[in-house]
Amino acid sequence: MRAGISNLERKAIGYQEYAQTRAYQRAWEAMPDFRVIFVLPTMQRVMNFAQKLHDRELPFKRFWLTDSSALELNEPQRIFQPVFLTPRNFHQERRYSFLDCWAAHAAGTDSAPKTHASAQSVLLSSS
Repeated sequence: MRAGISNLERKAIGYQEYAQTRAYQRAWEAMPDFRVIFVLPTMQRVMNFAQKLHDRELPFKRFWLTDSSALELNEPQRIFQPVFLTPRNFHQERRYSFLDCWAAHAAGTDSAPKTHASAQSVLLSSS
């Protein structure tokens, strides 16, 4: 940690700057946006990180956070359940699943975070 900013916060800031420049569209032309998935060891760390991102004015649905229990190898279908929260609305305990992305795309609504169904790209980060 340097200057009061953790490495995870630094990553989130970098991804947000990358999104704002739209530089990713040069590499992924068909993708209008992207998500960053953070998998942390415990739900307490998830909530603390969500609060930090919110406080740093990064309350975006771009960042999806969950704890490692959501990725159990003996229950791979859990990844399609609403196990992700975002810094934007974590206080409301709203959870998202990968299926929300595809459903919103198919319906043409903005009710779930936007993603491109045929060119899905997920950038993974862990602690």
